[in-house]
Amino acid sequence: MLRISSLTRSATHRIHGASLLAATVCGSVLAGTPHQDAAPKPESNPQVVRQQVAVEDLPWPMVLGLRTMALEQRLPVVETVVLVPDEATFLAEIARWSPSGRWPVLFEDDRYAPLFIKRFAPRRVFRRAAVAAAGSDPAMLEARASEAVIRAFGGDPARQTLAEVFTAAAFVPAGVVFTDFSDPAWPAAVALAAGRGQILATLEGDFGGIADVADASTVRRLRSDVQRELGAIGIPWAGTKDPIEAITLCLDLPAKANLDLPEPQRVRIAVPGLKPTEDLAITDLVGRLENGERFAVVGQIFGPRNRCLYAAMASLFLPRDRICLFNTYQSDGDWAVYGVGDLEAGVESIGFEAETFAGTAAEIRGWLKVQEGETPPDVLFLNSSGEPNRMSLASGQSAQTADVPRLRRPLALHMIHSFSMARPGDARTIGAAWLDAGVYAYVGAVSEPYLASFIPPRFVLERLANLIPFLAASRQYEGPFSPSWRVMTYGDPLMLAAPPAQHRLPRIPPPGHELVDGEDLREAAKESMRAAASPDADSAAITRAMLDLRLLGEVELASRFWASVRDRPAAKGAAMEALRALFEADQFRAFLETWRTLNDPDPEAVTMLWQLCGPRIGAISDPDIIRLLQANLRGPRTWLDLERILPAIRSALGPGIARRLVQREIDAAKNSTDQRELRRLLDSLGDTGRDGGVDASTPNR
Repeated sequence: MLRISSLTRSATHRIHGASLLAATVCGSVLAGTPHQDAAPKPESNPQVVRQQVAVEDLPWPMVLGLRTMALEQRLPVVETVVLVPDEATFLAEIARWSPSGRWPVLFEDDRYAPLFIKRFAPRRVFRRAAVAAAGSDPAMLEARASEAVIRAFGGDPARQTLAEVFTAAAFVPAGVVFTDFSDPAWPAAVALAAGRGQILATLEGDFGGIADVADASTVRRLRSDVQRELGAIGIPWAGTKDPIEAITLCLDLPAKANLDLPEPQRVRIAVPGLKPTEDLAITDLVGRLENGERFAVVGQIFGPRNRCLYAAMASLFLPRDRICLFNTYQSDGDWAVYGVGDLEAGVESIGFEAETFAGTAAEIRGWLKVQEGETPPDVLFLNSSGEPNRMSLASGQSAQTADVPRLRRPLALHMIHSFSMARPGDARTIGAAWLDAGVYAYVGAVSEPYLASFIPPRFVLERLANLIPFLAASRQYEGPFSPSWRVMTYGDPLMLAAPPAQHRLPRIPPPGHELVDGEDLREAAKESMRAAASPDADSAAITRAMLDLRLLGEVELASRFWASVRDRPAAKGAAMEALRALFEADQFRAFLETWRTLNDPDPEAVTMLWQLCGPRIGAISDPDIIRLLQANLRGPRTWLDLERILPAIRSALGPGIARRLVQREIDAAKNSTDQRELRRLLDSLGDTGRDGGVDASTPNR
């Protein structure tokens, strides 16, 4: 991440809570760029000044947040989760939402559904049987989706349009959700429209995919189509004080574009070789007029259908109580404004739980602890630098894509890092790995954006405390980086991450939420456990029981059940599902025992192995575990993993074995950088013990 000294000034704002009862707000609410000196300096021991402000005089992102929260408080959340097998069943379930209650609906899978359910902690979980197929005709799907949104707001689709329903309720939507009903993300679009009272619009045509770079004609066509649809709605949208202030693109569109913007609309900074018309984020281009003025904040959701729907449901229903601040930057000079060392107390004072990693705590040992413990973060502020597949840590250390953790809790991520979203469809890159892991809201760069293009964490937090939605709080609205630039925003642009005391969704117990063609998952789990306990149960039955328990969040029970069946021959086919439960229950020894039954561990299994072992590496002395890690070094920079376990290899297996292992990696390395780093490791071992040590042959994987 490159710095631009002239664009970064000392931080002078203090984080404080904003009590937004009626129109009472804190006087230091930020409307634009945080790099201003309007607030008292920290050393002046300021008093928080409150003043009466008319809502229409508030900054438009704050008004957007207030409108979002007002609607959320009117729509009770039923403490139920419904799992569906397909899109037709999803539509049938969403059509049961009403102003008196709504609940999360997810596609059943082994990754995102268990992750969501554990955090949401429902009283009941249902598995709904498939309804009659609705067909895949986009026009038919669009019609049924529109009916579901109308019903969600108490209307009758046989007699009313959505506009008529909104008019009758004196409700004006704050956003428009665009999708294509041939795109896997369309269920997420329906969920966000029905959940937030937004207009559902279609955007058809070939604009390219997430791996493409849009050209100027594609961007012009995309913006023209979006604005034509906005104009057809009949609600003012072209200014930031107009009702429509949010756009969600639930579509597989290019993440970035090359666009020859007019000179006044370009980022203008004194950087040699800067190309201000290349690698511009689509989400920073779409919500603008032809003159470059922003009229809406934009988020994009793309990818597999289960991940897209999970992202929508997480933004709609999950609490965000715990914040982690992880800062790898030095604490002096221009970097200081991005520091987090003094933020923990301030974050906690406004009602969040908080944890800070800075200085030496932001080395690899700290990074491995971020997802540990019973309460990992809901929101992560991560300051780093590097490349699409490498992340710099403190003290000159590094992490790679493989170090993106398997999440134990759904996560919203603000990542100051060059290129993290350069290839968001490529699983080998950091941004794509975060999305696959379960990040449902993401602020990241599609290219080199320069440090000052990001809002420092302290100012994002201040905006969040003032009820500005998460993605909107991460945007520049004034200054040299306010034109279209390289920061991408993934997720729901109306999602709030406000202090819990200000923002808590009203929840109600399930009022006899019976499904005609569904089953209570707790009862189903009991039955699947009985079936799996039978001596002649096959691997599918055991896998079904383990998944049912994980979906209920009963990972401890799943671990005990696995212990009772794991010695059966049929259990081998259920080992991967068992690994997930053992990982989530932090059953280290049982995880290792089960691992050894795998014939060919996949990347998910390897990630879990390293994540469980990582914080323990300094204390591991068992040669078998060390050999297991050594046999499963993660690429492409295998030397990063080897460096972490080299002291344990040397201690447990001997310095000679350590040298031979490093030399073997040198011989296999395909580029000069890896060879250089591996030779550095070899030099660190010295010349002693070249032939010493016990056998280091690869154990049974």
